[in-house]
Amino acid sequence: MFSLIKAGLGGAWIYIVVLAAGMGIGGYGAWWIQGTRYEAKLASQSAANASELKSISDAATKAAQAAIARQDAMQSQIASLDSKYSQELENEKSITANLRRKLSSGAVGLRVRVASCSAGSSAMSKNSAASGMDTSTAAYAELQGPDAINLLGIASDADQDAIKLKALQAWAKSVTQ
Repeated sequence: MFSLIKAGLGGAWIYIVVLAAGMGIGGYGAWWIQGTRYEAKLASQSAANASELKSISDAATKAAQAAIARQDAMQSQIASLDSKYSQELENEKSITANLRRKLSSGAVGLRVRVASCSAGSSAMSKNSAASGMDTSTAAYAELQGPDAINLLGIASDADQDAIKLKALQAWAKSVTQ
């Protein structure tokens, strides 16, 4: 069959073969050049993306480290506040327990200022006045035993609650800063 084509075309078949070979070689060359261009472009884009991803990762790491440092500082500050107010509360409890023991044993009494009193009261101090709360003329009553301990408990509870409130306010202030 090749001989029929060769016979029918005469000497032009060589030109056709050379032309087809040239087109094939040219097509392959164009494909190869285009491929190397794309490879170079992809390599440069890959390097740019890697650089951008590294900068994003570095920024995220720096932000995370800063957040951890802030959290550590806040936890340290809160622990310091907790220690301070826990110690203050323990001191208050110790003072109250000591005073409660002294009141129970009768070693000390509890004097309270009163606005008015009955004349026959033996628990009233001699410098009491009939009316008013002026410190120079105020009347005082001496509480003993359970009454003194109960009043001390009320005052102690108020003092302890005041310490707890200060601690809570300090905590809230440190958290919101």
